[in-house]
Amino acid sequence: MITITRNEEVVLNQIKIYSMEYPQGVPVNVLRKELGFHEYDLVQILEELQEKDLIVFKDNKATLSDSEKEINTVNSKKDVEELELDRKEKAAYELIK
Repeated sequence: MITITRNEEVVLNQIKIYSMEYPQGVPVNVLRKELGFHEYDLVQILEELQEKDLIVFKDNKATLSDSEKEINTVNSKKDVEELELDRKEKAAYELIK
């Protein structure tokens, strides 16, 4: 399961909506105009989604990745970090056992 923030979810959903209209990739400026995010923030969100293998972000265009993954949405980056830390702690505990 992949955990994303609300902003990442909004951007991902917008990419899904525009993917039919832009099969070569949704341009950053289209997303920025539609969502109202500052370009710097939007690019950071797109890079984070790419790190999580949910999109491919290249040449200022975003396309959906081919993999289907279960997604969990939380309110903030801090919540994402806490959830991931909890998973790591549980895995470490099981390993120690």
